[in-house]
Amino acid sequence: MGKHAIYSNGNLTLILSVMLIFGYPIITFFPLAFSLNTTPFNIAARAIYSVISVYLIASRVYRNEPNRYNWTYWGLTLFLFFYSLRIVYDVQIRGIVFEDSVAYLYIFSFLGSFMPFFAISMNVDKLDYKKFIKYSYLLAYITCILIFILIFIRFKASLSEILAERLNFYSKESEGNSINPITISIAGAFLGALSIYHIYFIRVSGVIRILYFLGMGLGITFLIFGASRGPLISFSICVIYLLYVYLSKKASLKYIKQLALINTLLIVGCLIYILVRDINWADLSIYNRLIHFGESSSLSDTSTRINSWGSAWRQFLSSPFVGDSYLESFYYSYPHNIYLEVLMALGLLGIVLFYPIILRFFAYSIKTRTQLGIYIIYLLYMIESSFSGGLFINPPLWGILALMTGFKKMEKYD
Repeated sequence: MGKHAIYSNGNLTLILSVMLIFGYPIITFFPLAFSLNTTPFNIAARAIYSVISVYLIASRVYRNEPNRYNWTYWGLTLFLFFYSLRIVYDVQIRGIVFEDSVAYLYIFSFLGSFMPFFAISMNVDKLDYKKFIKYSYLLAYITCILIFILIFIRFKASLSEILAERLNFYSKESEGNSINPITISIAGAFLGALSIYHIYFIRVSGVIRILYFLGMGLGITFLIFGASRGPLISFSICVIYLLYVYLSKKASLKYIKQLALINTLLIVGCLIYILVRDINWADLSIYNRLIHFGESSSLSDTSTRINSWGSAWRQFLSSPFVGDSYLESFYYSYPHNIYLEVLMALGLLGIVLFYPIILRFFAYSIKTRTQLGIYIIYLLYMIESSFSGGLFINPPLWGILALMTGFKKMEKYD
C-alpha cells in the first residue's frame, strides 16, 4: 500500500489534475449519447473533485509535511484572494450575478476552480509528471474518439456537411451546448500537439508509433470540425515550437531529420488533400471563419468578441488601479480573454500579481528542453485563453496553473 496506494496524495493529485483539465467531454459523453440531462453528471463530477480537493488540502495540513512553496504559488494565492473579494463584493454589494445564479457562480468558481488549484499546488511535489503526460494523452485520445462516435450517433452526416457546420452536441434536457465547437477544437489541439510531441520526443516503434500518427491526424481533424480560430492558432504556435526544439536538439543530424520531417509533412499533406479535394472551400466553416476574421456583423461571434473586449478595456480605463467588475458590462459575461479580464477585474493590482507569474511560466516553457509535454499543454491553453474562456469558471485553467507552480520540481522526473 503506502505511497503507491490509489488514495495516496500523489495518485489523488494525478487523478484530480488530469480529470480537471481533460475530463469534461468524457463526463458529458454518456448523457449526450443517450439523450439524457448532462447537468447531474457534471454536478456529480464537480462534487467528486471537491471531495478530493478537501482531502488533499486537509491531509497536507494535518500531516504538516514540509513543502517549500515558490513565489509563483504565493503570487497566485494573493491574486485569488483579491479576485475572490472582487467577486463577493460585486455579487453581494452591487448585485452583479453571472447568469442570474449566485449558487452556480460560487459553486463552480470557489469549489470547482479555486479550491482544486490549492489542492493540486499544495501536493504538486508528490506528482509524477511523466504519469501526468501519459494519462493526459490517453484522455485526449479517448475524448476525440468519443466525439467521433457522437458525430455518427447524433448527426449521421456526410463529411462535406460536417465540415460546412460548426459541430454542437447538446441534450434537449440541458440548457445550452454541452460540448460546443470550442471544446471540440481544444480537444483536437491537445491531441494533435501531444501526438506530435510523442512522435518526435518519445522513442517507441511499431503499433504505438502508428497510434501517435493516427492521433495527430485525429486531432487536426477535430480542429477543422470545431472551426474555432483560437485553438487553431495556439496549436500552430505550439507545433512550430516543437519543431524548433526538435531540430535544434538534433543539429548534428539535421539534414537527415529535416528530410524525415519534410517527408512526414508531405505524407500528411497528401492524405489531407485526398480527403478534401472534392470539398467546396466556400462551404467550409473554418475556412470562412478564418478569411472573414475581423469582419464585424451584429450576428457574428467576431462582433461578440470585439464588443466584449472593448467593454473590458473601457472598464479597466474607468478604474485602472483596482478594476471595475468581474463581468464585462456589454453582455454581462466574461470577456473571452483572461488577460483583459484581469485588467477589468483588478486593474493594476491584477497586473502586478498575475502577469509576472504567467510570463515566468511562458519563459520557462520556451527555454526548457525537459518535460516538454506539460509545457506544451500550458502554452496551448494559455495562448487559446486569449480568444475564449474566463477566470472564474475555468477548472482546466486553474489545474494547469497549479501544475506550473511546481515547474522546478519537474526536473527530477526528466
